[in-house]
Amino acid sequence: MNKKRWAVVAATLLVMGIGLLLHGLPGNAADAPTAEAAERTTTPPTSKTEYPAPICLGGKCCYINVEKGEIVIPPQFEEAFDFDANGLALIKENGKYGYINAQGDIVIPPQFDFIGNFAANGLAKINENGKLGYINPRGEMVIAPRFEEEGGFTVNGLAEVKENGKWGYINPRGEMVIAPRFEGAGAFAANGLALVKENGKDGYINDRGEMVIAPMFQDASTFAANGLALIKENGKSGWKSGYINAKGETVIAPRFDNARGFGASGLAAIWENKKWGYINAKGEIVIPPRFRWTVDFGVMDFGNNSNNNLAAIMNQDGKYGFINTRGEMLIPPRFDYIEPNFATNGLMPVMEGRKWGYISSKGEISIPPRFDSAGHFAANGLAAIKENGKWGYINTRGEMVIPPRFDGAGGFSANGLALVLENKAANGNVSFPDDNPATANADIVITPKGQFDRNADKTPSYYINAKGETVVSLHKICGHEVLKNSRGTIIWPRQTITCEKQ
Repeated sequence: MNKKRWAVVAATLLVMGIGLLLHGLPGNAADAPTAEAAERTTTPPTSKTEYPAPICLGGKCCYINVEKGEIVIPPQFEEAFDFDANGLALIKENGKYGYINAQGDIVIPPQFDFIGNFAANGLAKINENGKLGYINPRGEMVIAPRFEEEGGFTVNGLAEVKENGKWGYINPRGEMVIAPRFEGAGAFAANGLALVKENGKDGYINDRGEMVIAPMFQDASTFAANGLALIKENGKSGWKSGYINAKGETVIAPRFDNARGFGASGLAAIWENKKWGYINAKGEIVIPPRFRWTVDFGVMDFGNNSNNNLAAIMNQDGKYGFINTRGEMLIPPRFDYIEPNFATNGLMPVMEGRKWGYISSKGEISIPPRFDSAGHFAANGLAAIKENGKWGYINTRGEMVIPPRFDGAGGFSANGLALVLENKAANGNVSFPDDNPATANADIVITPKGQFDRNADKTPSYYINAKGETVVSLHKICGHEVLKNSRGTIIWPRQTITCEKQ
């Protein structure tokens, strides 16, 4: 299922450490927005970098202007999330979820226990009192919440849903196209068949609900693009894996100790004698089992660089490398660890000899391993790296764009900001000369004037832009969280903060 990206932009920073079938979700209902708010959702900014960015502190979340570091949507939400391409952002208020537009208008009032992403058909899953339904971007209830679980709409426009303990299928109007009668149900594959469970066995139906392949399998999976589906049978010698075609005929007999489905490359990973290898659609072993671990061909994300002919493997010595579909070592196993997905620029972090660098989707070393730690490249072409105990950012040529000076650093988000930690404050008693109550939007009053203990407030966090400039910063002063702009002026909260002498 497509869950909302629960990446709350909060005052806490996660410091980087590189370190078959059934579904169930939540969903709910909503009031229609005002005509003005609904109209404003039709003209979202042209790019995500133009959207305000969510920042949470003091138990409330607000949105700031990315360029100026100004609060454009006041602190009022319990949770706040990035804006989607449709110009809406998920927010939480009084324990319920809703959506706002880029102007801060409530477009879908917060009244749901859960709201998912809007799908290609314009519907979002909602949860109301434990039942699932669907709304449109105006918050209008398109399908009333009555389902216990659901699996999302697929290519043929149908979604599997659970009602009264049984699974069936609905269309985008909420009409029950295939009556709930199955113990389990999966999405329809490209060949028009969906996996269902009946009387404890797996079989397949068409979009009219007709049983095309009778329920006869102990365990089965959705059909792959090549028209084959993985099935597993528990016999005298234990569980064995094989493959069937769309007629239910056994094409590759269940003889493997374990197996995975076919990928876009036309190969499937199989497990024999405690080693992984690959077979083709005829069941012929094309890459003999010899690996401790594999990432299937076509599974890794290659960003904008489509490459289904590369797979990550681990050899028996625990080293990672990459093979092509002929089993040839495109990159010999030499890495101690990898992050098995490529960024949009085609680069992937790899570790060798306790140092991190980057390889390309062609298997070439693009940035030699020299960093203590490294993260994925963001859309703006920058990646967070750690060197000599501090974090900074490099470009795709490995050049240091923002020198390492942070105690923690996150990746740049779609709005062009990255959250970093910088421990500048000293231990013990320090004076507080950096805010002028006469000019700040919020007063800081030191009572009586003089020294105060800031021991627990010594690690401020900052949102920086791609130039390394501070756009907005989060601080704790006398136990209170405050938000400052790039000039050091407190822009939130707007009430007086009193600091008692320690």
